[in-house]
Amino acid sequence: MANFTNDFDVTTPPNTGEQPKFGAMRIREKASAIAERLGTMIYGFAADELDALLVGFKVLTFRKQASDPDTDATAMQEYVKEVDGKIEKFLRDGQGNIIQLTKNGKVKIDGAVAGTLPEVETKTGTTNVAVTNKLSDSTAEFEAADVGSLAHNTYQNTYALVTALDSTTLLSLDADIFPNGSEAYEIIKMPSKDNELATKVYVDRGYKLTSGMRSTKSADQNLGGLATTKIIFNVDTYDNLAEFAVSKFTAKMAGTYYIGVGIYYYGTQGTKKTIDNNISINNDTIHIYKNGANLYSIPALRLSAGASNYFEFNQIAQLATGDYIEIYITRPSSAAVTVVKSGVNGSVLTIQRVV
Repeated sequence: MANFTNDFDVTTPPNTGEQPKFGAMRIREKASAIAERLGTMIYGFAADELDALLVGFKVLTFRKQASDPDTDATAMQEYVKEVDGKIEKFLRDGQGNIIQLTKNGKVKIDGAVAGTLPEVETKTGTTNVAVTNKLSDSTAEFEAADVGSLAHNTYQNTYALVTALDSTTLLSLDADIFPNGSEAYEIIKMPSKDNELATKVYVDRGYKLTSGMRSTKSADQNLGGLATTKIIFNVDTYDNLAEFAVSKFTAKMAGTYYIGVGIYYYGTQGTKKTIDNNISINNDTIHIYKNGANLYSIPALRLSAGASNYFEFNQIAQLATGDYIEIYITRPSSAAVTVVKSGVNGSVLTIQRVV
């Protein structure tokens, strides 16, 4: 609290009884008292603040209100009040809409216009025991909404994605970032998939946000006739968020994803990398499965002997957190064929979150 030289006494000078010779002194005292008080928050009132170009507010201090103010149709009101033991800031517009600007004592970005700025929330605490790839806090109240958030070890400045809610005091993570007991953490709610500002917030925190992977095959795969077979991809070139395992991509973030499939065939009669004379690639169908059911397919692959036998299939899919993608091929012919492993002309799967 500032200490002022002169009290701001509105009772002096009295209406009567004071000699006129004190008038100049009283005026200077009042001017000094006003200037001192304004000088604590407005640049330009202190004696050493002579640059008129810098005049402006230094600081605005908001005192706690007992309740929300009455709506003023001609004004926008900023104020603070206590919520759950913390002083929080609010904004009220002329229509009476109230927007909370801070939460748990921290800045909260929450759009007044739907879809403009997503909420950025955090929870804080201290781990009570070290558990591999887990965050354990015996005093926490974790919830299902925490899945998909970022866990931040604030001491070591490391990050991991929350992959599952084990209990109200235990979360599963995609990395082991709490190797010691009693480590401070924050749980950071992930941003909306289409918001550039919130995405920048998380990128600036140092976490690799982009979801994407590429995988190929370690061995040729024989496809039996008259069957629908899952295609094996088991050699990962990259997998940014550890979302690909057992030939299945499971999204850790909701969004729009590019899915690219390249399949290289050859027949089982001989070793040449073109369709053998006695093998028909006719009406074979490549499928993109989502959550165990066909999402997209490219049918009627008709090839003659000696034709090129590399097929590409590209699609865009909307995935929610936890949705998974697999690749299948349906072979209506009774003859078997082989899907070729990786190499110059190998089979490949690429999935990349685009928004």
